[in-house]
Amino acid sequence: MSPRWPGRLAAAALLAWYGATMARGLMWFDAGELALVGSQFGLGHPPGQPLYTWMLAVCARIPGVEPLVGMNLLSALTVAACALPADVLLRRLTDASPGARFLALLSVGAVAPMWDQATRIELYGPATLLSLSLVAGGVAAAQAERRDARAWGGLGLLAGLTASVNPVFALSAAGAAGLYCLPMLGRAAPRAVAAAALGALLGLGCYVHLWLVHDATDRLVWGELHSVDGVRAFLTGADYAHTEHGAWRQVPEHLGQWLVWVAGQGAAPVVVLALVGWVMGPLRRHLLLLALPALVGAAFTFTYGSAFFPEIPDYNGYLAPAFWLGAVGLGALLHRAERPLLWGTLVFGLTAATGERPIWSRSRAGVDVPGALARTWLEDLPSRALLLVESDHLVFPLMYFHEGEGMREDTVVLNVGFAASSWYWRHLYRRHPDLPRIALPAPDTPTRLRRLLAAVDRPVVLESDRLAVRLGFRPCSRTWGVAIGPTCSSVRDAPTVFAERLRAWQVEDLVTPSVVAGLAFDRAGMLWAAGNASGALDALRAGLPGGADLPVPRGLARPVDASPLRPPDAVLVGDPLYNRLLGAELLRRLGRAEEAAIWAASP
Repeated sequence: MSPRWPGRLAAAALLAWYGATMARGLMWFDAGELALVGSQFGLGHPPGQPLYTWMLAVCARIPGVEPLVGMNLLSALTVAACALPADVLLRRLTDASPGARFLALLSVGAVAPMWDQATRIELYGPATLLSLSLVAGGVAAAQAERRDARAWGGLGLLAGLTASVNPVFALSAAGAAGLYCLPMLGRAAPRAVAAAALGALLGLGCYVHLWLVHDATDRLVWGELHSVDGVRAFLTGADYAHTEHGAWRQVPEHLGQWLVWVAGQGAAPVVVLALVGWVMGPLRRHLLLLALPALVGAAFTFTYGSAFFPEIPDYNGYLAPAFWLGAVGLGALLHRAERPLLWGTLVFGLTAATGERPIWSRSRAGVDVPGALARTWLEDLPSRALLLVESDHLVFPLMYFHEGEGMREDTVVLNVGFAASSWYWRHLYRRHPDLPRIALPAPDTPTRLRRLLAAVDRPVVLESDRLAVRLGFRPCSRTWGVAIGPTCSSVRDAPTVFAERLRAWQVEDLVTPSVVAGLAFDRAGMLWAAGNASGALDALRAGLPGGADLPVPRGLARPVDASPLRPPDAVLVGDPLYNRLLGAELLRRLGRAEEAAIWAASP
């Protein structure tokens, strides 16, 4: 057997890089929720990912390490460790030299989608590590012709543990490993399958976590877990029934968008060469090992919804096993080259130095915009306020700092998306016993929320004017969000503070510029609707990188017959380019052609 140092050295090098550049706080999307349940030892979104929650709970309690730092470190460690089972597959399926294996692993670990998973709180690092270990174990068992219960029980245990982080990863990896091994088993197949099934049940024992937390009242526990029907609804994702993966006709379009994005991130050489290595050489006879994880990952990635945004971590997370299996194809291709080390170095160099952000410019160590945004909103709330929020980029960081770190416990933060589920109302009432009880049976969520707003005696703040209008209220502007009802009489609106914060949050990141642009547009839309055209332009300008010098004439009022601002189509949160062009259009409507030209020409 060839030396094992390439996998170990690649893992160590990647861990050093990931650890130095990982976030020290929260990033966007599910990171806030996952960090909350990990720090509280609670229960997150279906199907619960109990093993990952246990891992987070341990990392959040490392002596001398901040909880968020420890939880981010878990991602860095597990993504870097993916080089180990990937190297096992390289050794067993190819004749690549140690140097070629090292460069192939380093190249895959350096691609932007893998770095993204390694530098934020997210479950795809552990899920990918376990699934790759399962595939590598299956290949090792097949090549050694292992038919004993110990080997197959161990594979089953890995499958169960993987399912305790993400069942989709477990199904694809177990399917690939099992189909690869079945021809070797012969008559021993029933015994081996039985041993694997018992091992899987043992691994799935992590789901005892649901029973451990079902009565907890001091943490976030998703779902109603006091009945068989409630547990079934949780495990089958009843709360996500409206987010089905059914956009099959749009798969070619989404795949094309993803390929363009991957090329823009500098990952195209690795993707293309890895595929060539799998399909054009002797590795082709093992293609099932790549095909099943890749197809399952693609099914979950490219069939989700009508709008597709490659920068969302979930999308590339489901493709992470295929990326690491790509190292095997890349290593096989390098082995066929006359000078594998030279070509391997070239591939790594292209991966490292090309794309929107070369590896030396990637770092989240100083990026804390999600946390700063959440803390800013909480600090700005009136005493005892009720805050209604619905956007993922704001909801989950707010939940972490409000419930996880106990910030502004006099206030109530209500997640509008969760308000469709009765378990969430019970959670709110446990946290805030003085909150008025309302009749929960209702035709829709807005009806529930209107009942609460009619009964509550707290100042009320909403995330946006669109949410206020949807609930039937006329909003008034404030620095962060909008107020309604009596709260408007004492509202604080500090445009200068808003602009200063947004300019401070202009950092290079996959998602942050879109969030900042979305915040700017929301405020601009509210001020435009109120008739303050200059204020709307100020807000749009604040969300533009380098926009401080764009001209905004004072005293402009919205024309009486002007329509509301229309948000951009098919964007993640917001779009700086759209905001700039919208500002130019508004100035033209207001008869300020000279200023409009400056906005339109701004880079």
